[in-house]
Amino acid sequence: NTIPSLRTGIVLTLYVDATWASELNRHSITGYIIYFGSTPIAWYSGKQSQVEGSTYASEFCALRKAIEGLRGSRYTLRSFGIEVDAPNVVYCDNRSVCSNTEIANSFLKKRHVGIAYHLCREAVAAGVARIQHIKTTHNRSDILTKTLGSSAHHAHCERIFPKVNRYI
Repeated sequence: NTIPSLRTGIVLTLYVDATWASELNRHSITGYIIYFGSTPIAWYSGKQSQVEGSTYASEFCALRKAIEGLRGSRYTLRSFGIEVDAPNVVYCDNRSVCSNTEIANSFLKKRHVGIAYHLCREAVAAGVARIQHIKTTHNRSDILTKTLGSSAHHAHCERIFPKVNRYI
C-alpha cells in the first residue's frame, strides 16, 4: 500500500529581510515568512549571532537562515505527501544580494558570509530557490525586523493576512 502523492502545483514563497545593526549591541535582526500558496505557514524573527560589518553581510546571513527554513518546510510538506514545485520564489529587498546569488564565483572576505553565500548559491543552482528583488515597501517580512509607523504596519498586516470572507 503506497500513499499517492498530492500534485497540486503549489509553490512555496519566501519573503526575507534583515535590519543592519539595529539593536543597542549592534546585532542585526533577521526576519522571514514562508507562504504555502497564499497562507503563511512559517515565520521567524531573531537576532543574528554575529555583529555584521555591512548591510550586505547581514542580508546574506538572513537569506541563509531563510533558505534553511525553506528547505525544512519543503521536507515537511514532502513528508505529508505534497509535492512542492521548484524553484520556490524568494523575495529579498537587497539588490546586491539578489544579483550575487546568480554569480557563481563571487569572492567574500569573511568566512561565515562566504558560507552563507555558497549555501544560497547551491539552493539557486539546485533549483530549490529563485531569488528576486522586491521593493522594501512591499517586503512582507519588514514587519518582523523593524519598528514601522502605523500606516506601514497596517499595510504589511493587510499583505500578510488579507481580508477574507469572515462568515465562512
